[in-house]
Amino acid sequence: MSPAGASPNPNPVQRTAWQVLAASAASFALAALLPALPLGGVRGMVVVLPVVAALFASVSRAAGDRTSALELGLWGGWIVLALQHFTLGVPGSSELVAASGLVLAGVRTLRLAVRLRRSVAGPSLWPFFALPLALYLFAWPWTTTARAPDGDEPYYLLLTHSLAEDGDVDLADEYRDQAWRSFTTVPVEPQPGDPTGTNAEFYSRHSALLPLALSPLYLLAGPFGAQLGMLAFAAAAAAAGLQAARACYPRRPRGLLAAWMILAFAPPLLLFAGQFWVEVPAALLVALICRSLVRLDPARRGSAGPRSATTRWELLALALPLVALPLLKLRFLALAVPLGALAIARLRGAGRRRRELLLLASATLLGLGLWNFWRYGNPLRMYAGSDLAIFAVPVGDQVRGDFGLFFDVAFGLFALSPIWLLLLPALVVVVWHQRHSRPRDPAAESVVAAPPGRLAPISELVALLPYLLLIGMRREWYGGWSPPFRYGVVLLPALAMLLPPLLARRRPAFGLRWLGAVLAALSALLALIYLVHPAWAYSLADGSSRILDELSAGSTVDFVRFFPSMVRTRPATWIVPLFVTLVVLGIGWRGAGRRSPRARSSAASFAWPLAALSLLLGWSALLLAAQKLPTARIEFEDTWVTRRGGALFPERWTVDRTRFDGGWALRPGAEIAVVPVAGGSTCRLVLRVAPFPGPQAALALEVRAGERLVATLDLPSPADPAVVSAGELGWQTLAAGPFAFTAGEPLSFRAAGSTPAGAAGFFVLDRAEVEWR
Repeated sequence: MSPAGASPNPNPVQRTAWQVLAASAASFALAALLPALPLGGVRGMVVVLPVVAALFASVSRAAGDRTSALELGLWGGWIVLALQHFTLGVPGSSELVAASGLVLAGVRTLRLAVRLRRSVAGPSLWPFFALPLALYLFAWPWTTTARAPDGDEPYYLLLTHSLAEDGDVDLADEYRDQAWRSFTTVPVEPQPGDPTGTNAEFYSRHSALLPLALSPLYLLAGPFGAQLGMLAFAAAAAAAGLQAARACYPRRPRGLLAAWMILAFAPPLLLFAGQFWVEVPAALLVALICRSLVRLDPARRGSAGPRSATTRWELLALALPLVALPLLKLRFLALAVPLGALAIARLRGAGRRRRELLLLASATLLGLGLWNFWRYGNPLRMYAGSDLAIFAVPVGDQVRGDFGLFFDVAFGLFALSPIWLLLLPALVVVVWHQRHSRPRDPAAESVVAAPPGRLAPISELVALLPYLLLIGMRREWYGGWSPPFRYGVVLLPALAMLLPPLLARRRPAFGLRWLGAVLAALSALLALIYLVHPAWAYSLADGSSRILDELSAGSTVDFVRFFPSMVRTRPATWIVPLFVTLVVLGIGWRGAGRRSPRARSSAASFAWPLAALSLLLGWSALLLAAQKLPTARIEFEDTWVTRRGGALFPERWTVDRTRFDGGWALRPGAEIAVVPVAGGSTCRLVLRVAPFPGPQAALALEVRAGERLVATLDLPSPADPAVVSAGELGWQTLAAGPFAFTAGEPLSFRAAGSTPAGAAGFFVLDRAEVEWR
């Protein structure tokens, strides 16, 4: 009890609420005071800082941490720099200020996250929601200012605007009044395939569930309110992912904390927070479903006694997310059906609950099919039966899609955030535990008696396979124009459930600690780059990535050939994933074993310095290899190639661009030059060329080594001079050489010839295979 005359301690929830409200008022005041300053996205970071500080303070109380004077001083210096950097006149100063602020926020976030270990097993999820929300909120003003909504995002926002302002889903007046100007400067037009009404109505092909959930916030605060809602969805997905993993591994707090940190603070969730993609709320739904499924596991329920039965509330906690998944996006039906089947299998002892779930699922599917048939004339909306014919897809295409989802340099999870490579040894550890933890005595079914691995989420992961197969079979498996791993974001909470057994030890073996340090440092660096330059997360499906393009363009060295691409296959497409998988599995599996206390002590002392040294050596080795290994292939649309004239082919925004072989189009007078790494004194080229039909066009390709003309290749027009579509271009293979070559001199490819005035004669260079002798 409180002493006489003293006021009782305030409720922590009330205290946090009052602090956040006061901080919000301070942010509104700053927003009113700062608009005249040319601060760009940095202004928004300063404006939201009071709310971020309030969230940090709330988590600090739960973690038992206090902000040091040094940290307060650094934040004060950053605020001064943020408000005055525009007066310095230094190019790129805004990026430097944003990066330094993000580093400060990241360090504070990680420090608080580590101190939350004792709260992992507690009932409150607030710290595990508030801490990601604070980081997402601080980064959000910069990332949204640096890049406007793109891809499908504007259409979800436009639909949200219509629901909030008009209370309907007819977008005709939004297109007419250009309502998109409230959140972007890029004109928004109806998408191909959008349904129309009999009275000139325009509807969106996207589901209205996410816009419906965001419309109250949009009505209160416009696009800003809707974006706050998406930030909250992302933070909630991280917290729900922890809750699902905790239901599976209740006695592994260190592993749970590490898995939650990877899920919450590493890309992809870090990059998708604040963006309008349905995969983020879908990830929240999958986390809730996995939590309910684990609690339905007979092994889990056995610890509660024989009378433990599924309640109607537990059934609703499972059924509502299952129903919401296909309503959010029809594609998620490939998740809802197998997860629902697993739930029905686990309800086999509760006949009434099982019937209720089946009835609800059947009614939802029937209603969704009827709605789609009425609105689109197709129960599957935009899909056809061929889109679901998994077994009709060539095995090679299926493998490339599924492997690309994880290993592709531009769109894969492991390239985006290498820390997720720990999933590979984690999967092996979980399977091993599942196999060796089955009790030999049939009566020994208690979870308390069984090892923790008894509840490994193998069944839940198997239920995800149909979705992975569906995504892998699609030509656009990479997600279209979006940040990497878009289609896989929904799977992140389930994948994070694999990590706790691997990361549960207080002092893991040196190899595992070193591997985790290397992957964590590299992931943090990539995350910072993508946050400071959000546009770099978007890549064309051309076999490279934006980061590699920037590196290659700045150094005129071909880095791309050393990284795997499932869009444009090359030797690295299969060699690198195999090598990385073997190394990570070897180190991770060996590190999962027991080690002596002395070895653990040395690991704690030297793992991080050795990780930094390893990254430096790895970067040096990559530079050396790029400069010394002979060039075997030249892709003419890569950025390390120098061009004078011509254009990208097909055009950058061609719909479903991967239908075509990319290249560089040359008209007479245009030229391409490269400086290959020589592998001998004699060179032979095998070029893949497509002449575009032009009437009476006389085209030739001149190949020069330095200033010497070494080959002239005539490109006759096709017999039929009629102009045909790009997809019908006839690719030809032409050889040049062998010819003498001196190391260091450029190879140039020049279009020669003549075309009549107004003729469309040109040719496209795809690639050149280079042979050295």
